[in-house]
Amino acid sequence: MPVAVAGVGLVVGSAGAQSLWGDAFLIAGGLAWAAYNILARRDGSGTSPIVVTYYQTLAGAAGFVLLSLSEVDRWRVPSGPDALRIVAVNLLNIVPVAGLGWAVLLAGERPTLVHPSAARWSSPA
Repeated sequence: MPVAVAGVGLVVGSAGAQSLWGDAFLIAGGLAWAAYNILARRDGSGTSPIVVTYYQTLAGAAGFVLLSLSEVDRWRVPSGPDALRIVAVNLLNIVPVAGLGWAVLLAGERPTLVHPSAARWSSPA
């Protein structure tokens, strides 16, 4: 995660050669995330993935809150265009819900709590 954040900072904060470094950091962050997910799947502790995700999210949120406090003097109300960007980015969180809705409406799928193909992921290897 820190690698991806650094990449975003370099991409957003500058142009030119530093943008290339930002792109590289973003790719490295994505690769680290993918490697983590592959390794976490082989955890073997028996802890539910939902519980693990909950605590990871909690720890990440705590880290962001602590880091944001170091920038209190730069906090401001977003301008109109910035507010629109924030709204647009948050709309990305609706994509899975909209996908489910369209699957039900257009494809006639029936949502269940556990998808039949999920059984192969939950059984030990």
